[in-house]
Amino acid sequence: MIVPVILAAGASTRMGRAKAALDFGGRTALDLVLDACAGLGEPIVVLGASTGVQVARGRVVVNPDWARGQTSSLKAGLRASSGDFLLFPVDFALVTADDVRAIASASGRIVIPSRDMRRGHPVRFDASLRDEFLALDDNSPARAVVQKHEREIVHVTAVSPYVLMDIDTPEEYAEALKAWSERTKNKDQRPE
Repeated sequence: MIVPVILAAGASTRMGRAKAALDFGGRTALDLVLDACAGLGEPIVVLGASTGVQVARGRVVVNPDWARGQTSSLKAGLRASSGDFLLFPVDFALVTADDVRAIASASGRIVIPSRDMRRGHPVRFDASLRDEFLALDDNSPARAVVQKHEREIVHVTAVSPYVLMDIDTPEEYAEALKAWSERTKNKDQRPE
C-alpha cells in the first residue's frame, strides 16, 4: 500500500497564510490533496507552523522542527508510516486523482510525473529508499536522494498540467483559482 505523506508544515511566508487552508470553492487545498489520494493508504498530514489547520481525514503528525526545512517534515512523516510513500507537498493542490492513480500504478523505485519535459509532484518512492531520506540532514533537499538514483527514475506523463502548478504566492494562488474554476466548470458541463 502506498502511503501519501502530505507536507503542510511550512510557514507559508510568501503566501502570507497557511497554504493547506487556501479556499477552492468552499474546500481547502488540503481537502483537494486528500481527495486526489483516495484509494491509497491512510494519508499522513505533516503540520508544523500552522497546527490550527483543520484535517478531516488522515493521520496528523506535528513536526516541531518544521523551521529546519521541508526535509525535516518529510522525515517526520516517514517515521509515522511504513511501505512505499507518495511525497505530496500541499502546494500542488490541483493535482487530480487520475494523475495520482497513474503515478501509483507505475513500476519503479522513484516515479515522477512529468509534463512538457518538466518534472512535477507528487513523487512516489519505494520503501527501500526510506532510510536514505531519514539519513539526510534537515537542511539537505530531498532531491539529493532523487539525484543519487537518477537512473532508476520512471517518468509518467501527467494527465493534467497541475503536477507543475506550485502554489507559493498570492499570484500563483490567483492562477490556481482560475484553473480550478475552469476545471469545475468543465466538469459541470459534461453530459451524464
